[in-house]
Amino acid sequence: MPEAKEGSEGGKQTRATSHELLAAAYEHDSVVNIYQERLQSLFYELADLSRAIGMDARVELKPSRQRFELSSGYYVALRPIPAEIPQEVFNKLDELFAAARDQDVRGAARMFLLALIDSEAKRTKGRVELREPGGIRILFGAQYPEYAVGLTDERLQIALDVWARRGGPRKNKTIPEKWVALADLMNVLDLGPIKPSSLEQQWLTCGYKRARSQQKNSQVPELNS
Repeated sequence: MPEAKEGSEGGKQTRATSHELLAAAYEHDSVVNIYQERLQSLFYELADLSRAIGMDARVELKPSRQRFELSSGYYVALRPIPAEIPQEVFNKLDELFAAARDQDVRGAARMFLLALIDSEAKRTKGRVELREPGGIRILFGAQYPEYAVGLTDERLQIALDVWARRGGPRKNKTIPEKWVALADLMNVLDLGPIKPSSLEQQWLTCGYKRARSQQKNSQVPELNS
């Protein structure tokens, strides 16, 4: 049987840039802070690689400071984030992050989102009225804000529906099978391109899945008193 194609929803839409997605959901200063943290993380990685090949690298990015002259003397404070940052600056940073480490980040983000979906499905045990998709969005957004922008309640409900289904015919034929639906979700969030079979294999071998299996196997049934 031929392998399913990439998620259909992701293939039909033109993806906005990372900065555009973040700017639509967060205040300007928050977006800049996200970019500052990414850039510092990238510099740390470059420093580690530099030391590995025999270079002395000490990279520490710090917010610039400014001095205010008060009657009692100088007062040092962090310089405010620029109110206007050229679009080309964000575009170049997006290209830099994508080239340097975006693929690894996307893979980790996919597994983290599946782990959150798995945890919520097990917590609610199929009871739709107990689901809290907003909680998934908050937790995922705290780690990966640029990818959480498109994580709507509707998309999460579909993901939870297919995750909780245990075999048998699909009642709602408009919703794809489990891994096709989840691959669609990943692709529309720009966490692809990923094929359903590849996504399933990644989940089966990821750390979240292995840790959960080990925990389940280590549980000892309680004896009746």
